Amino acid sequence: KMDACINQGEFPELDALEGKDEVFEQVAFAKSIGKEIHSHSKYLDEDPYPVNMFPMMGSYNTHNVWDYTSLEQCLRLGINPMLREGVDSVLSCMEAAVPEMINNHLPTDTIMFCTDNLTVDTIFRRGHLNYNMNRAIGFGISPIEAIRMGTLNAARSFKLDQILGSVAPGRYADLVFLDTLQYIQPVMVMKQGKIVARDGELLKYPNIDYSEIICQPRPGLTGLKREDFKLEPIEISPDGKQAKLVALYMGMPAYLGEYWFPYENGQVVIPDDMRYLTVIERYPHNGKPRKIINGLVSQYNMKTGAVASVYA
Repeated sequence: KMDACINQGEFPELDALEGKDEVFEQVAFAKSIGKEIHSHSKYLDEDPYPVNMFPMMGSYNTHNVWDYTSLEQCLRLGINPMLREGVDSVLSCMEAAVPEMINNHLPTDTIMFCTDNLTVDTIFRRGHLNYNMNRAIGFGISPIEAIRMGTLNAARSFKLDQILGSVAPGRYADLVFLDTLQYIQPVMVMKQGKIVARDGELLKYPNIDYSEIICQPRPGLTGLKREDFKLEPIEISPDGKQAKLVALYMGMPAYLGEYWFPYENGQVVIPDDMRYLTVIERYPHNGKPRKIINGLVSQYNMKTGAVASVYA
């Protein structure tokens, strides 16, 4: 039975670059139990030098490739890059990276494919990693090379190639049958020796055991009070007419920072297109006081009620 957790995923690069202890504690724990560390090395295309810390910490792959320049910088730093297709053009780098990669004859043995923020509907309509493979083939990569970038290369990068990523005795593998290599579209899928899908139709629903990764729930918001949600300015301007708040402007990319807003009669004037946002540290770290950030967020058009989400 394969381990339910294969790596530490996408640890926060901003906190790492700021030297926050909890990030390095997470990395140390992951390494202590033999897990690989996947980074979100956002600054590769801007300034590669701070990102030297990622391979030094033991993180050897990243999905944050935007174009050929960042792809090349990944390879120079010893970081295995993922070419991704995402929910929109901002999160998709294939067109910006692959043609130049081919023109410069870059070897692909450490380059792999991934997806980012895809909806179930998008996956149903155009496919998953086979969509990446087909785009790569369209740009001129050979079908066998494209398949390898979506299977074996990723397994090798996560040091899992002894148990998956290829069809061989003792490996975990779903067998995908194709009628041509020029366009990767499964016509039949076998799982554990049985046909589970044919011509895009699921014949057998998978029986997945999640018990290994389910933890005993425990209260995490004990002691939280109404006044903890009060929006307090970080700073008031000298003339008393503006207040500085934490604000998240949604979009691709999103912008999180401290911004000035109008301030009248001791109250922040909230723009019509913004709503209240509270981020709560559910489980305070090592007995320290709970961190709570109150601010504003854009592009939530609801007038009443609230939305709650858990981020782990």
